[in-house]
Amino acid sequence: MTTEEQKKIFSTNLHRYMARSGKQQKEIAEAIGTNASTFNMWCKGNSMPGTGKIRALADYFRIRMSDLTDLKENQEIGRASCRERV
Repeated sequence: MTTEEQKKIFSTNLHRYMARSGKQQKEIAEAIGTNASTFNMWCKGNSMPGTGKIRALADYFRIRMSDLTDLKENQEIGRASCRERV
């Protein structure tokens, strides 16, 4: 799997858990100790957080790290549909 594919998978999964939580990017970014613009880059699939921030996100959403990083069944690798909610 390429780095670009991994970013898209992460972005799609992040979007899913954001939607489930009903939280905005800014709220989550503050809660995990990162700035909103960096979080937005993750959400858009332009970059990916390091392991520490993935752990912080998993803890925030009360999920496993793999829930954010792994391709899910029936999930296509494509453009993430993460709306800006800053």
